[in-house]
Amino acid sequence: MQGMTVDFTATDFSIIGPDGITESNVDTYAASSCLPEGDLLPMAIGPGENVVGKVVLDTAAPSGVVVFKPWYGGGATGWEWPF
Repeated sequence: MQGMTVDFTATDFSIIGPDGITESNVDTYAASSCLPEGDLLPMAIGPGENVVGKVVLDTAAPSGVVVFKPWYGGGATGWEWPF
């Protein structure tokens, strides 16, 4: 994958709430339109590129785990962060 970009889109995220239920539809119109485009993380990040930005997810969960499983990992790889 050398020379390729890494894609970050909200559709590759889900939320596991404190009740253990996974929300997979966290990429809503409300979430994607709540910040100016310039504040959002770029969709594609190239080799050696440093970027700053935000990903907005729409959830009712006050706490839980954010899961990122990008499409290019086939759903088998990813990262998780507690919130």
